[in-house]
Amino acid sequence: MSNLIKDTSTNITHVNYAYSDFHLEEKYIELKNILEQKSHAFIVFLGALIGGVFSLFVAYHVDIYFLNYIFFTILPIGFAYLLRKIYINTIIKIE
Repeated sequence: MSNLIKDTSTNITHVNYAYSDFHLEEKYIELKNILEQKSHAFIVFLGALIGGVFSLFVAYHVDIYFLNYIFFTILPIGFAYLLRKIYINTIIKIE
């Protein structure tokens, strides 16, 4: 009878392991939500600065049309958003 109890205890560790993975995923989502709420002003400013320099460089070398104006306006915003997402994912991977 005691052998039967020992055999079932090994299954419990597997269930705890699955719970542990679920718990870590829950912590990951919670940490990501907390970081998404913060502004990260320096990272956004840096991304906008890099995007602005890149936009000016490209705009200097191409003919200007109306769609290019829209593209060169959106490009710094896109760089800022992309750099912020990379920063948040890097912080999460480190934790």
